[in-house]
Amino acid sequence: MASRTSTALATLALAALSTAAVLTLGRVFQSGRFVLPVVGAVLLAHLLGFVARTRGWSLVDALSLSMTGLAMYLIWVLAPHTTLFGIPTPDTFRVLADRLGDGVHELRTAVVPAPATDGAIVLSVLVGWFMAATADALAFWRRATIGAVAPALALFVWASTLGTDALATRTTAGFFVAALLFLLVQQQSLVGRGRAAFSGRRVRAGTAVMTLGALAGAIAVVGGLVLGPALPGADAAPLIDVRGLGPKDRSYRVEPPLARIGEDFVGRGRVEVFTVRSPREDYWRVAALDRYESTNGGQWTLAAQGSDEVQDGLHAPVDSTMLRQEFHITGLADRWLPAAYEPVHLEGGDNPLVVKASSTLVSNRSDVSDLTYNVSSRQPPESLTGAQIDGTNAPLPAEMRGYTRLPSDFPSGVRDAAVRITAGAANPYDRARALESFFLDPSACSSRAASPRWPAPSAFRRASRSATHRAATTASPASTA
Repeated sequence: MASRTSTALATLALAALSTAAVLTLGRVFQSGRFVLPVVGAVLLAHLLGFVARTRGWSLVDALSLSMTGLAMYLIWVLAPHTTLFGIPTPDTFRVLADRLGDGVHELRTAVVPAPATDGAIVLSVLVGWFMAATADALAFWRRATIGAVAPALALFVWASTLGTDALATRTTAGFFVAALLFLLVQQQSLVGRGRAAFSGRRVRAGTAVMTLGALAGAIAVVGGLVLGPALPGADAAPLIDVRGLGPKDRSYRVEPPLARIGEDFVGRGRVEVFTVRSPREDYWRVAALDRYESTNGGQWTLAAQGSDEVQDGLHAPVDSTMLRQEFHITGLADRWLPAAYEPVHLEGGDNPLVVKASSTLVSNRSDVSDLTYNVSSRQPPESLTGAQIDGTNAPLPAEMRGYTRLPSDFPSGVRDAAVRITAGAANPYDRARALESFFLDPSACSSRAASPRWPAPSAFRRASRSATHRAATTASPASTA
């Protein structure tokens, strides 16, 4: 009983050390979204190791149990929505593989503090589990007490070196206290089980030396944390700055799609550019051109740079009211990622760039062919209130007036057609809806041009014929924008 109790205490101490190590990742990530899944994985890995030991299993059997537990954890905790009553499906393995690929990509390219994306969490769970299982095997099967600290120490050093200064004091103090606690408890456990290479007076002497060493180590840690920042030169720039490794220029600029539209139609004909799986049909948007340039006759383009205009990935919470769609890119020429507006959460796609002003998604890949990703989108209201519609009569902001001017050589026939189509519309909203209706069905709208009100947006959407369908867009890449 005493032996099992001492082993349990040593296991708890080692689990505390592993937990302290993974919590150091808080210096790498922007949020604490990773904490529960990663800490849960570490604790479960140590629990399975303890179960295997108490049953007298071999190291091989224990590792087999650990790998099985890891697989079940990934499936049931990180991808439960892909299972069928808890049973993994092909989508389960595809989603996990996509997330792992995204995590590896983010490890190579993200700038700390990085977003705690689904891919980053999967990668962190794997690292934490491997660290815990390795430490457990070294501590209790190989009796390598110092060696058991090495996996956690490696993760701690990596996160501390590349991470920010946030949480530095707390994570450092917590890690070293947990390390000293494990060394003391494990040493006493080995002595109690008669596994130490000492006897009689030497056992007591060895224990005393261990205690004094732990006390000296604790004093050194506390002294370094308290006195270190007060030393001269503590605030000086580092000799070698290894933080923030990776690309810092998060920007994207693209050629206006209308510049190529003629070439694409003539040169390529009808080409499938992407396919969608969705519970219902809806409009998809590829890009929103948000900047007008008066040079070269005036043109709209997309240009964004810096953290104020661009962010990495979409990670907002998802609820049942949102539309979830799976996209597979087959022929898009640019790096845009289609999505129903307004996208709020994305899985897969290598953690794309997001233009904040318009929620336009841009892949980090130079080639998006054969790319699959899932997007959850917040749906726009089916209709507007009368007050909202009348509110569109407000004066146009001064900074927007330049966008309404037409070139002097603008065709008069186009101007006359727009006036005719919007005749009788009471406000800008009605005029915009009239033009939308015309472009959707010119023949049907020509006889209704004088109508003061137009049907709600839902009237122009095609009804879905099945709960799940596969839709293919067959147009030139430029025309999909």
